[in-house]
Amino acid sequence: MEHRRLGHNGPEVSIIGLGCNQLGLDGTAAGRRADLRLLERAVELGINHFDSAESYTHGDSERVLGMFRRHHPDILVATKVGFLYRPQNLVQRIATPFIRSAVKQFPERRRRRIAWERPRSTQDFSPRYVRKVVENSLRRLSTECIDLMYLHSPPASLIEQDDAFDTVIRLREAGKIRYLAFSTRPGPAYPLDTLTQVGLQAVQLPLSPGNSDDAHTFLPWARINGIGTVINMPFNKGIALRLQGPDWGVLADGSPRTLAQAALRFAVQSADVTCAIPGTSKIAHLEENVAAVNSPPLTSEEIERLTSK
Repeated sequence: MEHRRLGHNGPEVSIIGLGCNQLGLDGTAAGRRADLRLLERAVELGINHFDSAESYTHGDSERVLGMFRRHHPDILVATKVGFLYRPQNLVQRIATPFIRSAVKQFPERRRRRIAWERPRSTQDFSPRYVRKVVENSLRRLSTECIDLMYLHSPPASLIEQDDAFDTVIRLREAGKIRYLAFSTRPGPAYPLDTLTQVGLQAVQLPLSPGNSDDAHTFLPWARINGIGTVINMPFNKGIALRLQGPDWGVLADGSPRTLAQAALRFAVQSADVTCAIPGTSKIAHLEENVAAVNSPPLTSEEIERLTSK
């Protein structure tokens, strides 16, 4: 597994990490054991970078990572602050306590509950909420210092404010956060001058065949300023996987490369990219992803085919 440095003087991370938005989704004991087996296999394959968020499965993603990290203290765990789940109207406010009570009695229903709440998520970057989330994340991750903390896809208007990063900078100075990072929201033009001044270690952005607009802006800027780049949507929310083709090259062992593997190899092809973090809950898919980034680089002809669809 190839490793690249995450930003100037940052840690070495595997060029593929694991997006952990599905960890803890199955609240049963069997589901927890499956999560831990997935993480164990990831480490066996050379992955040392795991990406979570306070909002993923209502904190259970972080809890699972906290359990796992007790036996693997050298891994890098990233988390995020900004999203929360809040009932948006009277019906939801009345229904939510009953739904949560039922879920406690029947853990297998967590998937339905989380799917029901997800469209009702909102954002909060207030100092009080950020401090609360950081303390909660520290407890769930069983650590005294968060490795890498992202502002979770804030609007561009927030970044334009002079004090947007003040709270997390103070938490970094207090030793509760090691590195600061920023996850982009597709579309808006962010004030890069402001982002340059806050001491970012990494920026998270999408890059996939047919979706490289943000990369054209952020990758050169990040390279110049010594900021790591983490690709969070290498499959363009599945759109890249719907394209079909008979031949997408071969893996290192000579077996055919799937379209998904070609898209992931595309995401890490550039030396300006530090790593990609596709999410999965299946060991077989994890192994396919690792085979993709360990495969030979795409040829110019393959890149042309991928990007012209």
